[in-house]
Amino acid sequence: MSSLIGHSLVGLTIFVNGTNFEQTKNRWHCILWSGWFVLVAIAPDFDYIVPFLHPSANDGLRITHSIVFCQILPLLTQGKRILN
Repeated sequence: MSSLIGHSLVGLTIFVNGTNFEQTKNRWHCILWSGWFVLVAIAPDFDYIVPFLHPSANDGLRITHSIVFCQILPLLTQGKRILN
């Protein structure tokens, strides 16, 4: 099983390195964005939790590890950051 802690740390590290804390709106803004980055980082491992995404239900295919799935949430993130 992949490391949820490791993936979470990667998402948090990307958030911290890409954030200018001097220009942030408030603390809740930082907390919500850091949570979003952690969610995006662990999204490929949802197949361990959600039964219909599990490889055993899809003939061994890891849907959440596909290129398309791994681009959906980051693209939404980029769109949200442009709007802010």
